[in-house]
Amino acid sequence: MVAMVNFELDANAYADFEGGLLSTIGLKKVYSRHISFKGVPGYQIDLESHDGSRGGAVRALFANDRAYCLMVLSKHRVPSAEETEAAFDKFDVTQTPRPMKPPPEPRDHEDAARSSAWSISPAMIVAGMSVAILLGVWLMLNARNNV
Repeated sequence: MVAMVNFELDANAYADFEGGLLSTIGLKKVYSRHISFKGVPGYQIDLESHDGSRGGAVRALFANDRAYCLMVLSKHRVPSAEETEAAFDKFDVTQTPRPMKPPPEPRDHEDAARSSAWSISPAMIVAGMSVAILLGVWLMLNARNNV
């Protein structure tokens, strides 16, 4: 999912993204961390279902005046870190990435997600829209496979 970003990002961009994602996707966070993906600072959240039967990872990146949400999900089991990385490696950057902001200083991601989950910011709106679209696609694919 890609969305235009016409607002200035603040230090809470990744925490807002995480809070919006976790409040809408119906999966629980296993781990989150700052990453670098194809030269762009970003943020990854590893997820799994509450029963541990499925999961995946979501990456948030802000570059070239766009918010990118990349998702690798499995409906049958939690993919290994190697499988997830191999899937993310298939995404390609078509133009030279211009990061919009460096990652914030490391901090307690649990506290950041909890404190920002109730505040609405432009980054959280983009995250919510991205998650809603991706969740809809995932549900359609599940419905098609169950027919």
